[in-house]
Amino acid sequence: MFGGLLTLLLILLLGFLGANGASSVHVSSSANPDFLKSIKKDSIIPTGGVSYDRIYQVYSRCSGKLVQIFRVLRRGRKGRRGRFRARVDAQGNETDNNTLLMFESHPSGGGHIYIKGVNSKKYLCFNRKGNLILRHYSDPMKCVFKEIPTKDNYTRLQFVLHPAWYVGFSRRGRRLKGFAIRHPRKQKCFHLLPKPWRPPARHRTYGKPFSPLDRLLDRNKLKHILGRVNR
Repeated sequence: MFGGLLTLLLILLLGFLGANGASSVHVSSSANPDFLKSIKKDSIIPTGGVSYDRIYQVYSRCSGKLVQIFRVLRRGRKGRRGRFRARVDAQGNETDNNTLLMFESHPSGGGHIYIKGVNSKKYLCFNRKGNLILRHYSDPMKCVFKEIPTKDNYTRLQFVLHPAWYVGFSRRGRRLKGFAIRHPRKQKCFHLLPKPWRPPARHRTYGKPFSPLDRLLDRNKLKHILGRVNR
């Protein structure tokens, strides 16, 4: 009989402790309702890649020249001023600053980029008809591209919204429609070659810029050499 009472007391004691622990947990969660919310916010992993800005000069395989985004003055009507209009083609030279294109990473990551002219500050986009156009701002739907390497060590700029559209230029450097890549004869015109741009060094002698003393010494050397020749 004594053993039965002891067992009953133990059961009552364990039940009391369990109820007290459950109530304490419930009180702690209700006392701090924003605590769980803060944990959920901190535990969310942000999506997207690392942001970067790179300047390139893009070579077109068909035209043999560089892609450029430039501004042209459009004549206005009588009594009105002309307006500048941006254009894009593949007829640029290496010394032209209009060939500098900035590749900006897209916040979503995945290798998606924006393409912007450094001087014109216009973004390269596609319209509904598949034509290359330029915009003042970067549209997250119509101005996002992706770099796809080819077997010939070239790069294709794929339109993310319509993966079957690509950036291409003809032999004369004119822009092609994005879906023209379906033609077998025009596939090479969608092969591009982005080259990283580096600012040219102003002075290449000894890898250091000239100082006033160096210039004076060079002049003295030149006079000395000319004096020997005249003798």
